[in-house]
Amino acid sequence: MIREERQKTLYARMKEEQEQFREWLKTRPAQEILKHTYEYTIREDILMCMEELELSEEQVTMLLKSPFPLSEAYMEFTKWESGYMDDLRSAIKTCADHMLVSKNVRDSATDS
Repeated sequence: MIREERQKTLYARMKEEQEQFREWLKTRPAQEILKHTYEYTIREDILMCMEELELSEEQVTMLLKSPFPLSEAYMEFTKWESGYMDDLRSAIKTCADHMLVSKNVRDSATDS
């Protein structure tokens, strides 16, 4: 139970960190905001993961020691190679395939 409470504390700190980042962004010129959209989005995704992620007591303790655990998690993520671009390519191709199938069904229906 203690781990769960500490994890809730960690989530609350990360959420507050994101809120401060958001407020800072709102004071920036539009061009600078655009430069930070990827970072903002990934940080939001990290928070979403934190809502359901179960960390060990040691992991929670280490993250709580950081003054900026969300920023540190984001920086770690940026070091990783991910399949994000491959996923986007697959989504585009799948979308086009679905549209093609839909078009073929419509064309078949009008030919009948």
